[in-house]
Amino acid sequence: MSNAADLTADLDALVADAAERLADARDLDALAALDAEFLGKKSAVTAAKKQLGGLDPDDRKVAGQAINAARTSLGAAMAEARERLAACARAVQYEAE
Repeated sequence: MSNAADLTADLDALVADAAERLADARDLDALAALDAEFLGKKSAVTAAKKQLGGLDPDDRKVAGQAINAARTSLGAAMAEARERLAACARAVQYEAE
């Protein structure tokens, strides 16, 4: 990722991949694994953040905004998936009663 455009494209692809995989998550354990993969300490988002220092100031601003947007989007998608899974768990529990 040599510039902000490359970094932004990579983050957009990451968010799209995460959305697909989150839609396929069937339990909270799978969701926790995806959370660690996409937002954890060793995630691509964290790696991109570490690269900000090597960019020129104009690219750094654009890349920083892209990183924040990706993190926000991923966080919202995680929350939505968590709520979906919790609702499914409640429905199963309700049917069992």
